[in-house]
Amino acid sequence: MGNHKAKLGVLDFNKRELLFKYEFESKNGGISSIQVSEERVFIHTQDNTLHIFEK
Repeated sequence: MGNHKAKLGVLDFNKRELLFKYEFESKNGGISSIQVSEERVFIHTQDNTLHIFEK
């Protein structure tokens, strides 16, 4: 599997601040795909797990 230290970060470009940070477990492997809606972020990892983050 890809990177075993996959991370997700949300940045506020206007304020230049890191708003949210998440480190995936090594068993998840790397990030396969990311989709964004108005209220949610959907992350699919290489171990076929769907992670859903809400605003």
